[in-house]
Amino acid sequence: MKIIPKSRRIIDVVFDNFIVNGHQNSGILSCSYGFLPINEPLKELPDCFNLWDDIARETPDLIKSCQFRKRIDKMEIIEVTSENLPDHYLHRAALLLGFMAHAYARAESDFVPQQNIPEAILIPWETVCSRLDRPFAFLSYFDLVAYNWQLKEQGKDRIVENMELLYPIFDCVEERVLYLTQTEMLHKSAAFVNSLVMINEAMLNGDKEVVISQLNNMTELMYKLSRISFEKITASKQRKNTMDPVVFAKTMMSFAVPIKEGIPGPSGTAFPTFHMLDIATGRSKYETRLGKDALEVRKLFPRDILNFFEALSEHNIYDYVEEMSCMRLKSAFDDFMNSYAGPDGFFAVHRKKIYGFIQTAFSVGRSETIGGFSSNGFENKEWRNVNAELESSRAERF
Repeated sequence: MKIIPKSRRIIDVVFDNFIVNGHQNSGILSCSYGFLPINEPLKELPDCFNLWDDIARETPDLIKSCQFRKRIDKMEIIEVTSENLPDHYLHRAALLLGFMAHAYARAESDFVPQQNIPEAILIPWETVCSRLDRPFAFLSYFDLVAYNWQLKEQGKDRIVENMELLYPIFDCVEERVLYLTQTEMLHKSAAFVNSLVMINEAMLNGDKEVVISQLNNMTELMYKLSRISFEKITASKQRKNTMDPVVFAKTMMSFAVPIKEGIPGPSGTAFPTFHMLDIATGRSKYETRLGKDALEVRKLFPRDILNFFEALSEHNIYDYVEEMSCMRLKSAFDDFMNSYAGPDGFFAVHRKKIYGFIQTAFSVGRSETIGGFSSNGFENKEWRNVNAELESSRAERF
């Protein structure tokens, strides 16, 4: 009798709950769409929340004219209940309120900490996050990237060229490309979810040929992510959608830095595909600074995703490869790990890609990164520490 792995059962239950409830509030997860929502993100809330939708549309102009805080200061508190804001609207509400809170805190003049954000934002934000089973109000990676997009043309793929941001703050190329490239990568990463479930199933049922085949598929996909999708983040004047590193540093790069002390930021350590792959491949060390940060971020992931991760951890690929002592299997696993965390793999490409952006950011006065690295100016050369930490994190995966 064929053994059905726990990971498959969880995926099936999550999908069944989506069919019944019409939302993915316990975790955006599926084999078809990965960590992107099955339904496209909503573009409007119920009529009683028109004010929030209006401010979202006006935000770039309000930021440019330095009128955003004045606009928010005039807001009245809109009570959030299950009657006036049904559950399937919660992700959009979390997106709008989280973005408004961060824009108020960071987009104009002096920083305003979360506890001093106007109650018209803070009170409903806390309610919405509580209904999403978050331990407190914070801007999550799923708000920032997974739910912050809309298609330009229906029926076509979820790639940078066919998407716009659902809630732009600065409405610049740098903002759009940074976030939507990650959205595209999440879309393509859905194939990893499906492959890992199939691998789990094959390992339990003694079918190493399926494991080898799926590892080969994952290797090919990983190279596509690093060589095609990730290459869209570029400062090259020869490329479409060129990002200006100075604009990049001076506008949205500090936007998502946590506005409450002690909260891990939605940086690259929050990319859910990395967590899934680390767990599935048997990563055992999280001793670097970024490794420790990743574990803190993981604690804040939605319940269904954490349950899925736990299921993958029960039968990781590394242990299976060691147990089977098959050279073809080991070769396929090694090929994938090299494409992922090898000297020329995804993380190496990532480190080299962002080095120039981080160097420019600190050189022109940026004081901190979303991941918590801080600098006192050009002489501090903090970008070198960021580069070293990224390399250590890559190597730690081996």
